[in-house]
Amino acid sequence: MKYLCCPILLIFVISCSKKETTENKKLTIPDSAISSGESAFRVEKIPENCYLMVTGKDSAAIHLVDNLGTVSGEMVVKNSEKDSSSGELAGFISGDTLKLDYTFQSEGVTSENDIYFLQKENELIQGLGDYKNTKSLKFDTSNNFKKSDCNLISKILK
Repeated sequence: MKYLCCPILLIFVISCSKKETTENKKLTIPDSAISSGESAFRVEKIPENCYLMVTGKDSAAIHLVDNLGTVSGEMVVKNSEKDSSSGELAGFISGDTLKLDYTFQSEGVTSENDIYFLQKENELIQGLGDYKNTKSLKFDTSNNFKKSDCNLISKILK
């Protein structure tokens, strides 16, 4: 037992006294970035898209911001003969489908609905049906939201 403890103790002492040979590397920022007032780090612009649907005298506008698959935005629905609604959208993208929660005001009451959209080229196609059984949703192509200028949509959303 005594002969077994000595080699283990020797290995322990040698490993504790071993010096670190790795060097610490410092982050260097070019002097040109510091002197010019520019940031050495680049922040990418978060993609935003806007959509508009017009059916007769009714219209709906959507503004969406996609932050790495997490989607937020606004939607307003303006009906000619019924009360309109406006509110916030929040959800995520799964493949080519947007799965959103729409929290809105209509007739002074706050409501919440699930909304699914299929993304196709420059359009959003709304899914209709039972949202609890998403496989049964039908994506009606007759009233699509068309991609639109966000400056125009921001005026509609105000």
